[in-house]
Amino acid sequence: MPVWSSPTYDSNSGLLFFGAGENYSDPATITSDAIFAVGADSGKRRWVKQFTEGDTFNMGCLINGLNCPDAPGPDLGFGVLPVIANNGKDRQVLYVGQKSGHVHAMDPSSGEVLWSKHLSRGGCLGGIHWGLAADEKAGILYVPISDYPSGGHSDLPAVPGMFALNLHDGSVLWKNLKDTSALDGFWPGLSAGVASYLLLNGWLLWQKGQTLGKYWLKVKIVSSKDCETASIWKPIFVRALFFPLPLLVLVGFSYFVLVDLILIFGKDRRCLHDYAADTFVKDVS
Repeated sequence: MPVWSSPTYDSNSGLLFFGAGENYSDPATITSDAIFAVGADSGKRRWVKQFTEGDTFNMGCLINGLNCPDAPGPDLGFGVLPVIANNGKDRQVLYVGQKSGHVHAMDPSSGEVLWSKHLSRGGCLGGIHWGLAADEKAGILYVPISDYPSGGHSDLPAVPGMFALNLHDGSVLWKNLKDTSALDGFWPGLSAGVASYLLLNGWLLWQKGQTLGKYWLKVKIVSSKDCETASIWKPIFVRALFFPLPLLVLVGFSYFVLVDLILIFGKDRRCLHDYAADTFVKDVS
């Protein structure tokens, strides 16, 4: 069972809130497709609220793989970071968005659902996949909808675009829908989050020789010649694109991962793409 986003911390209650995805295998549990509240100081669960029962799914189901559950579910977990905001009636509320196209408003102390709004068709890629935002002064919750064709699970139409909801009761204040009939690949709601992530990683690689993960781990990509930050074209075009992709096609993904795992335990702790780009990862903590 995956967790796709960072937790949200509430300093008033000392709780962390996060959403969970589907179960990868049978039997399904009561913690999949659910929102969790845990103590930040202890990790102890305060409450958990499940929204879709019996959801078991993994990528093997797309290729008739052996690991696909016997009765695969709809894959309608939570990818969105939960948002805590004042609902305009002097009450702190936890807002979460689900890939099913639902927005749920919850009591952060108990997990009680205050209201739910079903906005869109939903599917494996949303529905609501990334990025809620709240404007307390305006009383608005902004909800991006993807509705990328990926197994819709309701009778509602696809409505890719942006919705503005009333923080108090979930009523739709306005919506700006996008005609996606001419789009090939890019999709509102889904692509915005992916593009932002790639742009941020690209800027970090250019300025610091780090991706987001390497920044948090306090390591960076440097040239093996002078131990300085590698030129931007090496970490992006050699490490990330031109070297791994042909290798995946010619050798196969499993072999590529196996070789990389073996090399990382070597004396130099360098992977295949490090040798290709003449780089290595340096501790900067």
